[in-house]
Amino acid sequence: LKIQLTSSNNRELLGTSQRILITNKGSKGGYIGRTDSYKTVIVDEAPLGGFFQVEITHSKSTYLKGKIL
Repeated sequence: LKIQLTSSNNRELLGTSQRILITNKGSKGGYIGRTDSYKTVIVDEAPLGGFFQVEITHSKSTYLKGKIL
């Protein structure tokens, strides 16, 4: 049930612009950022510690994917 709710909430963010802080390099590539509401967003390339505006392009059950604007 928790995964269904999270997945539904994540889908609502598709196409929106979110501010993220890049916190880690991903183990499978890309960089991991967090929104102001602590949602996980994966982007292709970004320096650690930077804040970026991203467009949410994909929604998964436990994370989002985005591109830097």
